[in-house]
Amino acid sequence: MSKNSHIISPTKDGSWVVQKNGSDNRSIQTKTKVEAIIIGKVISLRSGDEWIIDETAKDSHQNKE
Repeated sequence: MSKNSHIISPTKDGSWVVQKNGSDNRSIQTKTKVEAIIIGKVISLRSGDEWIIDETAKDSHQNKE
């Protein structure tokens, strides 16, 4: 029942970086996830893992109007 936390941060080149449990870095390119990040919601994956938005980096490369 415990979930793994994934921190999602935007990078300046426009990609998104996932830090699994704060250590395993992976980039993601799933449109749904990115849209949810921009909206500022937590994404629940089918695996039950949680994708947590890094609010401090949210505006580092793009601004949603």
